[in-house]
Amino acid sequence: LAVANSRPHDHYYYNRAQEMVSGHVRPPHVFLQASAVLERQLTAFAMDRWVNTSLRQGMQSKDIIPRKLQHSLDAVNTRSGGFPLTFLKYVHAHTAELLHAFTTMFGATDSSIDESLQTALTLFLEGGEQDPSLSARIMDSFKAADSVIEGFEKQRKELEAMKADLKTQPKDTATDERIRECETEIKIVDQNIKRIEKMNVFNYLSNEGILPNYAFPEGGVTLHTVLKPSPEHEEDGAKPIGHKRQKAKTGSYERPAMAAITELAPGNTFYAQGHQFKINRVLFGNEGMESAVTTWRLCPNCSHAEPKMNDQNVANCPVCGDARWAENDQCRPMLRISNVVSEQTYKDSLVSEGEDARSKSMFQTDVYVDIDAMQDRLAWKLNGSTDFGYEYVAHGTLREINFGEAANQGAKMMVNGEVEARQGFIVCSSCGAVKDGKQGMKHAFTCPNRRGLAKTDGTECLFLYREFETEMLRLLVPGISNTRDNNATAASFCAAIMLGLRNKFGNIDHLNAVLSNEPVQDGSGIRKTYLVIFDQMPGGTGYLKQLASDSEEMKQILMDAYVSIDECEYCRTNDQDGCYHCLLGWRQERSFDDISRKLALEMLGPIVNDSGDFESVGTVAEIPVNHLLDS
Repeated sequence: LAVANSRPHDHYYYNRAQEMVSGHVRPPHVFLQASAVLERQLTAFAMDRWVNTSLRQGMQSKDIIPRKLQHSLDAVNTRSGGFPLTFLKYVHAHTAELLHAFTTMFGATDSSIDESLQTALTLFLEGGEQDPSLSARIMDSFKAADSVIEGFEKQRKELEAMKADLKTQPKDTATDERIRECETEIKIVDQNIKRIEKMNVFNYLSNEGILPNYAFPEGGVTLHTVLKPSPEHEEDGAKPIGHKRQKAKTGSYERPAMAAITELAPGNTFYAQGHQFKINRVLFGNEGMESAVTTWRLCPNCSHAEPKMNDQNVANCPVCGDARWAENDQCRPMLRISNVVSEQTYKDSLVSEGEDARSKSMFQTDVYVDIDAMQDRLAWKLNGSTDFGYEYVAHGTLREINFGEAANQGAKMMVNGEVEARQGFIVCSSCGAVKDGKQGMKHAFTCPNRRGLAKTDGTECLFLYREFETEMLRLLVPGISNTRDNNATAASFCAAIMLGLRNKFGNIDHLNAVLSNEPVQDGSGIRKTYLVIFDQMPGGTGYLKQLASDSEEMKQILMDAYVSIDECEYCRTNDQDGCYHCLLGWRQERSFDDISRKLALEMLGPIVNDSGDFESVGTVAEIPVNHLLDS
């Protein structure tokens, strides 16, 4: 069964049903040169060897790895033995043996595990100054779960204290109502704690990126849902005819960070199982906002950002040298999104059968490519009449920031050369409740701001972000002057490059692209636009590196893309300006109407027909931009 939604992609195939069911299904790939993937596979391999050894020694499976997360958390907190401590002890004692057995599986003729990956895997098991070991990652993941539980336990103690205090007050209807509210909140907290403690250990480790997880390569974000009885269904009240008495219910949903940065952003609505969950709180953890929120300094001129340090030299941006880097207006508190809360009544959460469209908030998000100036690069420049070049970066940071709901009004801030209204998210500094323009803040029941106990307004304006490190290919794009709005030229060129990559590698679902606009560091005010192709697998898969070691590889990709587009039989026969046989085959739904076969050929033509050869350079930043300005 195929469902056609109101999207350009679906409309295309709805009118071409034969094309929709024809062709072959590409199997999923496992990328053996991706360090992050191999680390998870190595962890699973080591765990399998340890379990096998333990079983041969007469242990029962239930005593080796407990099913529930609670038992592992107890082991970590008490240091009394048990998983994961027993597993980590085994890894420490058998590091060399595990590495040898794991790499031997690939065979002597398999070049997947090269020297650099071998070193990375060794550091992963043994640890290093800048390389968190397997032991540290596992312990940190369990401590993260324990922190969330401790936060709920802290709420429970506050609720119990409130309940005890209310019981000492004169008995009346209002006091009885508040006591019932406390009891309901205590039940909700208990449900949340039990839900986490009862989680399957393997599921938890997969979601945390410790064990292989093919759904969330970057790690996930958790939505904690709380459904309370509607006022007419209070547990101790009269039971309406024909209705069951409602009880408070909790649940959770996991989304990849790439999607969650907007889907689970405060103020948005998440739809699941017949309910609409309005996200109205962010979770800080048991240590509160001070430990979860970090003040960052964002460069007004380039894409560089870093946590603010009291003792750092803030005179100029360390990447582009801009003096405005030192201004206090460039500092903003930011929260790495990990846990959010939706709390509402059953009645408000139900999705009406008559609703045709789902409510979605619009947010201002920007993706920034942050590359260390000292990072080694493999760069090539086309020696000809076309200003084109590209470079490979093994370790670049991709950072996406959600600046709050999209708006034309509000406080403006310059980031990476763009002045925009960035209103952020106004949250309660105590409980993480988010300010809603229509309903105000829906504080947690125990929040001092809800009870009027806070001495100040207790709010903070912050941005949300996600980031990861991966390999990148940065291309200097001729003829593109900005990264904003619907840029048909950029969208068409990007689609053409992705077509060439698909022709070479087959399945490229793990690759993505973004435009990056950076200043030329000569004080001229001129800016360059790059097309940055990045690997969505943290650490990268090694695909992009193949294009950097030999410029002939890139030449061939560009030529293949040009020929495929120019000779597309479907476009020629049906007089189309692009189709799914060529340019539209890569996922670019937002730019569907902008992608043009004609524009792609105009962009690729001067490059593939240039008689010049590629020469090695230090970085594409060295390539002059005079011709770019003329275009």
